[in-house]
Amino acid sequence: MYMGVNQILELVKQLPYVEQLTVAEAILHSILQQQRGHTYTDEEDARLSIAAEALFSDYEKDEELTVFTQLDGESIYEEK
Repeated sequence: MYMGVNQILELVKQLPYVEQLTVAEAILHSILQQQRGHTYTDEEDARLSIAAEALFSDYEKDEELTVFTQLDGESIYEEK
């Protein structure tokens, strides 16, 4: 039996807050694990390559798109 998104949300809303967060975390972990194991089809790979090529010149010319690369190599942790 398939449950729709709204049905699942209604069930989750009935849980205590901490358990709702636990369910959300478990769902995210599951999705990430699936994505890590995901391999792109030739068609998906080709579409991603075309998109990357189409945006390449934008990233070369527009400094706003690459402003955060100036922080590459910087520590991301606050020094105490």
